[in-house]
Amino acid sequence: YTVRVVSATLPAGLAPTYDLDGIGTAHTAAATLTGGQNRTDVDFGYRDTASLGDRVWRDVNA
Repeated sequence: YTVRVVSATLPAGLAPTYDLDGIGTAHTAAATLTGGQNRTDVDFGYRDTASLGDRVWRDVNA
């Protein structure tokens, strides 16, 4: 079986971080099943490519 994520339906700005058979084939994972077998480990991971700022403010009168 091939499990595929339709990347067009993902929110903008996501980067693949995990795929069962490696992120070299992003959004797709191949899994082999035998009769009566279940696979619950065909997962995908994504992270946002945005970042938070780089400043820390110290409020001296807080």
